[in-house]
Amino acid sequence: MGAVVKFIVIDPRTERYPNMKEIALSERWAEGMGDSLPGFALTENGLLLVIDTDGNVCTTPDNRFIVQVEQTRCAARPAEGLEW
Repeated sequence: MGAVVKFIVIDPRTERYPNMKEIALSERWAEGMGDSLPGFALTENGLLLVIDTDGNVCTTPDNRFIVQVEQTRCAARPAEGLEW
């Protein structure tokens, strides 16, 4: 079990949710990604990733998107024999 983080991503250029198809076709950092980008993922250290439907993954450029965390929930528990 781990933490669950609900977040939304905003494109500061449009102030809306990013147009993933347009990004896949027009932004250099997204080259090689398929034209079907279902969404984003966050790593434990805060990197924002884009994952396409073929399983390709790339990091987004720093400051390209705004991430707003809406909810966090920790479902973790201490390992057997350990206490928190």
